[in-house]
Amino acid sequence: MIEETAHLSSFWSQPPRHNMAGIGVTGEPGAEVSFPTAAEGVRAHIGRLLASALKKGTETPGQSSLIAEAMAFRPLPDDRRGVAPTLAGLAGPGRWAADPQYGTKVAWVANQVTQTA
Repeated sequence: MIEETAHLSSFWSQPPRHNMAGIGVTGEPGAEVSFPTAAEGVRAHIGRLLASALKKGTETPGQSSLIAEAMAFRPLPDDRRGVAPTLAGLAGPGRWAADPQYGTKVAWVANQVTQTA
């Protein structure tokens, strides 16, 4: 979330859009997604990450529920399910982020947060 929203300062992360993950924010008009509440935006972020990490059919019932909730806002093709069991898998063409260093950046931010917590 921190990487996607410039520390929650981005236009899309702000109410009334509540998109804390930059879901659909590609520069293509109309592709971006807004969420009714911040909680729904966060749940969609988690569900989408789960869908990226887990191959279809391997999730628990709770994970399946979060994934379905997220996919109701913006579908994810089946061939992109389970492609990112690690942060490195989130980067590349057709993935969460085109930036090849995305996984490294997310890990760096996570390490900064845990060191200051």
